[in-house]
Amino acid sequence: MKFPRFIDWSSHYDRLALLGLVLASLISVCTSAPGLFPSNTLIEVKEGATLTTISQELQQARVIRYPALFNWLINLSGAERAVLAGDYWFEKPLTVWEVASRLIHGRFSIEPVKITIPEGVTVREMAEIFSQQLTYFDSEAFINRALPFEGYLFPDTYFFPQGVKPGEVVEVMRDNFRRQIKTINELVTKSEHSLAEVMVMASIIEEEAYDPEVRRLIAGILWKRFAAEMPLQVDAVFHYIIGKNSFQLSRDDLQFDSPYNTYRHRGLPPGPISNPGLDAITAALAPEPSDYWYYLSDRQGKMYYAEDFAAHKLNKQKYLY
Repeated sequence: MKFPRFIDWSSHYDRLALLGLVLASLISVCTSAPGLFPSNTLIEVKEGATLTTISQELQQARVIRYPALFNWLINLSGAERAVLAGDYWFEKPLTVWEVASRLIHGRFSIEPVKITIPEGVTVREMAEIFSQQLTYFDSEAFINRALPFEGYLFPDTYFFPQGVKPGEVVEVMRDNFRRQIKTINELVTKSEHSLAEVMVMASIIEEEAYDPEVRRLIAGILWKRFAAEMPLQVDAVFHYIIGKNSFQLSRDDLQFDSPYNTYRHRGLPPGPISNPGLDAITAALAPEPSDYWYYLSDRQGKMYYAEDFAAHKLNKQKYLY
């Protein structure tokens, strides 16, 4: 190695300057981020973990180079027992100083992700939306936790951090549902039906129509058929049970063996077929009376109504075939 000619090695000050340069280089290397730093990664610091365990896990995740140096920095700050547990989002490489500072002060740096859940989606469709926008989201765990609450997870815009647990998502959405229902509590109280029945009907209405007035009219028709113990015969259930819409159904599909099949079974399905919004729930609670017993929608979404089955068959021939 050749040293600069301008350095006078007999000079005490130049030797100190060189030593300073060497130490600075060494410190820079030791404290810099590892070459394989896991950018855009979530690292969990577990509750109750010891400092030694935390530093070793950070080294294994390639967040820091030397656990001993990390421990020394934490101890130097007097925060050995104050490292805050939680999920830390590392967007870019950091020095060991920066990593230690973030864990001491609990700077998780997890920006919440804005996620909109449309009205009328199912739990399985929700799981797909969440997994597309949350890097580490466990879709299967969400489906298992959420399926018992199908219909009661309110569609809305939410802000969830990366690393949010499926159970936490379910609870937030259920809490939102309970808040929304309180806003129409008077309608719920006056209803002739249980909340469970209303939510099943609302989930059907959500899929059957989009216009608020049309929804109320359809609600009136379906509740009337329900009261008369007639089959509801709604096509919307088939999207839930076999993934087909009205225009994809065959005669065989109409006989599909499922308790949700409203062609084979009278009354309401055993549970909601989607997660309806407030408008559909309100329509189910405030149906519009009419003389109609039947309705259908053409491919453009326009509704046609009939007072008897003969008129309904004629509408089918005119608008569906």
